[in-house]
Amino acid sequence: MKKKLSKVLPDIIYPFAAIAIIVALWAIFAAVVDMELIVPSIGATFRKLGSLLGGTAFYRAAGNTLLRTLASFAIGALSALALSLVSLNKAVFKFLSPVIKIVRSVPTMSVILLTVIWMEPATSPIFVAFLINFPIMYSGFFSAFSGVDKDLVAMSDVYGVKAKDKIFSLYLPSVAPAVFDCMQSAIGLTVKIVISAEVIAQTRYSMGIAMQTARGYLETAELLAWTLAAVILSYLLELAVFFLKKVFVRWK
Repeated sequence: MKKKLSKVLPDIIYPFAAIAIIVALWAIFAAVVDMELIVPSIGATFRKLGSLLGGTAFYRAAGNTLLRTLASFAIGALSALALSLVSLNKAVFKFLSPVIKIVRSVPTMSVILLTVIWMEPATSPIFVAFLINFPIMYSGFFSAFSGVDKDLVAMSDVYGVKAKDKIFSLYLPSVAPAVFDCMQSAIGLTVKIVISAEVIAQTRYSMGIAMQTARGYLETAELLAWTLAAVILSYLLELAVFFLKKVFVRWK
């Protein structure tokens, strides 16, 4: 029992210590500046967050941003999964490699501005986030698939192991941990990109436009409250992927 507790405690203590340091620095900075317009106090920010949580507009905006995030993430993950599998063929990999590099190299702001011109404000954030998260997941998935032990694959072929057993006993245990780790990183990034694109595209009923409106009216406490909400949303999505990993990667 003591051994288990000693392993769990650092996972609890260190994150809380990090949060406590951030909160303390925030409080000190707010006290030194002593201007709510520039650096709102912790109390003012959380009161504003509580006020937002009490209104339906918050849930409408957060819900729309969440749906765009999930849509972009799902499209990116499925596309990355499919293309990384076919890229195990050397000819396909050589063909796709420059395309992936180009997509990865295009500046995010350029992508956002172009899609604002080409697409509707409600859909452009989905496409922008896809262009950012897709190459990241593609690279992660491809590395995981290409890293499967070839000797084990050859041995399973020699002994005539069934395709089903190969998938569930060889491939999935080898690639799933890396795939879920990549997805966990990508989904947090997707939240940030979607919100950034919503700001530029002026997407109605979204967290991005709510932040832009708060900035326009110099409601710094409200802007920070929306920022905290975005951080919490990102954390919850990453946590969801983490728990999915725990469920599916039972063999680890």
